[in-house]
Amino acid sequence: MAERETAREIVLPESGFWNGVARLFDFSGSLDRATIESIRARYRNPPPIPSTEEAIRATWESVGDSMRWAIGEFEKELGEKEHE
Repeated sequence: MAERETAREIVLPESGFWNGVARLFDFSGSLDRATIESIRARYRNPPPIPSTEEAIRATWESVGDSMRWAIGEFEKELGEKEHE
């Protein structure tokens, strides 16, 4: 779960569309100072790397969550067909 949040922080923008457009025309880079500093701070104090066991457990938990969701969707769809 922590890996997803970290990836989301790095990849997804914190602001909306118009702020992105403004950054395109910010040739001096003044709007990106806070972003650059937050990235530098993350690299100075990186989050702890999970052990192999924790990573495998987290992966299988994710697989289990996906399976439970898929089974629930299948049962829901099956129940709707029975009522028709």
